[in-house]
Amino acid sequence: MTTAIETYELTKVFLPNIIAVNQLTLSINEGEIFAFLGPNGAGKTTTVRLLTTLITPTSGNASVAGSCILENKLELRRKIGFLSDRPNLYLRLSARKNLLFFAKMYGLTHQEASRRIDEMATQFELKERLDSPVGSYSKGMKQKLGILKAMIHSPPLMFLDEPTAGLDPLAQASVRETIERAADELDTTIFMTTHNLPEAERLADKIGVINKGKLLIIGSASELRSKISKSNKLVVTCLDKVSGYERLLSDLEGILSIHFLENGHSLEVEVTSFNEITPIIVRSLVEKGVSILEVRPTQKSLEEIYKQIMNNSNGGTENAA
Repeated sequence: MTTAIETYELTKVFLPNIIAVNQLTLSINEGEIFAFLGPNGAGKTTTVRLLTTLITPTSGNASVAGSCILENKLELRRKIGFLSDRPNLYLRLSARKNLLFFAKMYGLTHQEASRRIDEMATQFELKERLDSPVGSYSKGMKQKLGILKAMIHSPPLMFLDEPTAGLDPLAQASVRETIERAADELDTTIFMTTHNLPEAERLADKIGVINKGKLLIIGSASELRSKISKSNKLVVTCLDKVSGYERLLSDLEGILSIHFLENGHSLEVEVTSFNEITPIIVRSLVEKGVSILEVRPTQKSLEEIYKQIMNNSNGGTENAA
């Protein structure tokens, strides 16, 4: 598989002695959606600015779309699309005129740009508003147009910095769909920063977590779970209320915690192993005359995993659960 982004101990130090990115080494394959997570000030946006050649690293290097960020800046910029935390559009101009302007900045002819704009407007459902002033657009539509601006020259790689920040749920869904379609239909590699953990879990093939400039972990959502979480959860739903069986279950080996859900007929059990403990739980309840309706394994959310990663990185004493 071809690599789209590769960094080698990439480091950025701001005066007087602020290490924004600290020896970052990572690899992202072509066609992947990569989500970069971390608290404010962790180094996410600085990393994007380094990879898009907006700033120069203090040390280290990176290859982006086959171009070195130190030697081939102009060549690299032609290969990428970039959406910052603000779309930077001309509000008095129509969407069409905005896209035409940026297309020509990337070297497209008027004819090429016009064809490309019509294709994208149809594909991403903006055709009806293409000739309306951008100032009349909602925030979600502006963000969507900003993504199309980043895609106008058909780049193999796009950088999206907080693409759904501040949007309402419907606008977020529309922008997410645009990102998914860009990756699936156009085979574009996408590097996105976000604080939206469900969004990262839904969109990303690979997730990286950074804090205080250091990359803490990288992998798919399932790989992060397997690296961080030592437990599994299952929900047991019964015909009758099961609140009286806490003592019975808590005495069983391999059960870490029990949480009774609001309806009183279900309990969430945290166990060390699905395969080993589930039959024991079922047998113990059936022997007490409990009618079991469903046993459903669940997994920890990315939010729970993220909290554990951050707790560990900040010197927390909690054990991974």
